[in-house]
Amino acid sequence: MFKRPAFVIIAVMAYLVIFVVKSRLHPDLLLLLILYSLSPLLVIWMVCTVIRYGSYNGQELREEQEWGYEDVK
Repeated sequence: MFKRPAFVIIAVMAYLVIFVVKSRLHPDLLLLLILYSLSPLLVIWMVCTVIRYGSYNGQELREEQEWGYEDVK
């Protein structure tokens, strides 16, 4: 479950949305400081999980391409 990129992305985004809503509706300073200090760790966890366990299903670039978009033919 913690190795599935979709779950990790949804969990971290939900945490960040809850943080923003909590900061606007009920600004408890101590709780906000704790949530704020945990957020970089969660984002790093999300990035590492996506890089490590994520898969790319698009087409590979040709030899002469440095970058490209999948929707452009």
